[in-house]
Amino acid sequence: MLTESGQILASLKAFPAQIAPCFHANAEALARSYAPGKWTGRQMLAHIVDTEAVINERLRRFAAEAQPLVLPFDPDRWTATFRADRRDLALLERRFRAAREDSLEFLDHLSEEDWARVGVHAVRGQLTITQVAAHADWHARHHLPQVQAAIDGRTWTP
Repeated sequence: MLTESGQILASLKAFPAQIAPCFHANAEALARSYAPGKWTGRQMLAHIVDTEAVINERLRRFAAEAQPLVLPFDPDRWTATFRADRRDLALLERRFRAAREDSLEFLDHLSEEDWARVGVHAVRGQLTITQVAAHADWHARHHLPQVQAAIDGRTWTP
């Protein structure tokens, strides 16, 4: 039976193959929104990638530093500032894979005790590596159906 960290790792490892086709959808499909007033598929992909990079950095801090403080980021501001609607899909895919593979490489070598290491999020308070890694998995899996709905031209509802 897998440990909690083992289950998280297995899920994190499986996800890149699930999202990969989205980076290769046509531009017209990715320009659609998954619901009225919501981000487009391309914007959602950029958000997933940006969040993956932020989480990768947080995981590294939690593993290497004594209770580091991490700050929140504003996804709406990042989407607007970094022009998510124009970002290169091939680059986004490479950035996602690089951040995920980097996280997996060092998470795979942590002891169970290391998975309990704590950092402090400025808004959410104390978090463990386990919680941050589980959130990385949840976050990407939560948004994937929204991207797929945009690509398919249908409305996503929770």
